[in-house]
Amino acid sequence: WDPALRFSEDALRILRAFRFAAQLDFSIEPQTLETALRLAPSLRKISAERIFSELVRLLCSKAPSNAAELFTSGALGFLGLAARADVSALDALPNVREVRFAALCALCSREPAPVCAALKADNHLAKTAGALYEMLLRPLPASDAEMKRRFAKLPPEYWEHLLSARAALFAEDVSAARGILQKIAANAEPWKLSMLAVGGADLQRLGLRGPEIGRTLEALLRHVVQNPADNQREILLGLIKGHKAEDKSRN
Repeated sequence: WDPALRFSEDALRILRAFRFAAQLDFSIEPQTLETALRLAPSLRKISAERIFSELVRLLCSKAPSNAAELFTSGALGFLGLAARADVSALDALPNVREVRFAALCALCSREPAPVCAALKADNHLAKTAGALYEMLLRPLPASDAEMKRRFAKLPPEYWEHLLSARAALFAEDVSAARGILQKIAANAEPWKLSMLAVGGADLQRLGLRGPEIGRTLEALLRHVVQNPADNQREILLGLIKGHKAEDKSRN
């Protein structure tokens, strides 16, 4: 086995070696590791699609930390993936592609969008990892309403993963935020227009037209985000009628 010869035949084997180490949970033999890192600049010649496929499989493996040198050495620096922090926490993250990718970008201090562009990754990964990255860096929501407003950027199905990631990456106490998330879910509290107890047709019957319908629905959503118990048809229709009456009295 001559690692230099094998890696020279196909540079993707360099990345594949780290992926096997991550999947099968072993350490790469020192000479092979040294050769892989020395020849890593040749990865630039490999298509982005092939690198992306191997990288995702690596990140979603049992022990991605076994590929730490791949990131800390700057071998993937041409993609923006040069870790500036310990990547060992990756092993403890939820095994969800978007979560692990966002966490790696955070450890490399790089936003996911340009990394995804360089890798020719799919739009879903770029959008979701971008939202996860943003929420990793922002303080956690301190109220129900604030968390529900953030659902517009990152859907609720990713929030438990996000909280687990923050706990693993930053040793952060996420119990308060988890309690808020569980309360919102248990009570099915509204956070998007489709969850309102009224819709456009109801507003049309009250005489609203065109852009006024959209503005009114957005106003109702802001109201029920703060006051979820008011998400009842009669209450919301009453609010609209009351607002219309106020407008008439002013005119």
